[in-house]
Amino acid sequence: MRNSDKVTAVGYTTGMTGKRGDMGTKIRFTLGETNTLRVKELAKLGATDIWFVSTPNPMTKAEALRYLQGIDDPRLRLPEVQRAIAHSAKRILPKK
Repeated sequence: MRNSDKVTAVGYTTGMTGKRGDMGTKIRFTLGETNTLRVKELAKLGATDIWFVSTPNPMTKAEALRYLQGIDDPRLRLPEVQRAIAHSAKRILPKK
């Protein structure tokens, strides 16, 4: 998925975060919060904690990440999730 593609849900996964077997928390973007195939795929990769929230309208990854940063949810205040958000922001958000 390119950064310019529109997404309808953003969230995070914890556990195995990729095909290389990296452990940790990663921000994820998808085309639907209830996309059961995506959740099953992530669980199959080893994700143990999968959480998505729908965006109010289709957004780019940068817009969805800003939307996620504005949500007040205790899960998003966890240190490992904050690190994942910061890592994604560094990679996705435009440089100032």
